[in-house]
Amino acid sequence: MPYNRKTGEYYEPKKRYGSSRYRPARTPVRKSSSYKNNGGKSGCRLIESNKNEKPCIVAWNKSKRRGLVTIVAVPCNDFTIPKKNKLTGKEQNSKCDKWVAKVKTNFGALTQTCFYNPVTKKLTFPDMEMVANPNTNYFGTYKQF
Repeated sequence: MPYNRKTGEYYEPKKRYGSSRYRPARTPVRKSSSYKNNGGKSGCRLIESNKNEKPCIVAWNKSKRRGLVTIVAVPCNDFTIPKKNKLTGKEQNSKCDKWVAKVKTNFGALTQTCFYNPVTKKLTFPDMEMVANPNTNYFGTYKQF
């Protein structure tokens, strides 16, 4: 037990979480279990319908090579919401919809075409060699085999 010289009494010390005598104590921060932190490098989400009743994908990525890249992707004008997909197997995985994305980088903004697979819900950018996956909250590079 520490001793207080001014009052001449022993006292119960305060609990300090992970602190030293040179650094002030901080209270522990508890994060919820649903919180995903991937280091703040990328993010992606699927908005089921925007003003025009079309789905929309918003994603961003920060890297040393490209800097900050943000995209907003929507389907092309000939997009129709499918009632029920009756394709199975390889046909289902090979079916892709054509989407248009506005890509903003540190060097400027441009419009690019991309392909959306409704089964896996992945948006692929062949020119940039990047993929956006709202299921895993990932927007980044991919390797072609």
